[in-house]
Amino acid sequence: MSRTPEHDEQAALFVWARTWANHGTHAIPALRTLHASLNGVKLTPGQAKKAKAAGMLAGAWDVFLPYPAMWAGDQYGGLYIEMKYGRNGLTTEQELYREEVGGYFVWRVCRTWDTAARTILEYLAVPTTHPAWSGLEGLK
Repeated sequence: MSRTPEHDEQAALFVWARTWANHGTHAIPALRTLHASLNGVKLTPGQAKKAKAAGMLAGAWDVFLPYPAMWAGDQYGGLYIEMKYGRNGLTTEQELYREEVGGYFVWRVCRTWDTAARTILEYLAVPTTHPAWSGLEGLK
């Protein structure tokens, strides 16, 4: 069985996000809009052709939160997260995508689901007293 650590980390992020999106009195409604590109999924040539025809775009980042928020004193329209494993870096297509989409968004590369979760909570300015921070407080 092949290991897909990048996928596993991203899937864990979405388990966390879906839990807190609808968590009763502690829900974080913005997490309901968090979604992912499926660019990293291995497709057959026929599937890849259909996906490209339907709008799949090389270089689109893994995770997007289309929620406006204040970050470091500036207003942004959303948060892009690219999940990377080990020493992997951004591809040329991902760098070009970021350049073309521009500065109206916050861009972060995360290597673990919990670092991505912390980034999302910081972006949304969720108070550190919120239970969604449980287990994330000491991460850098």
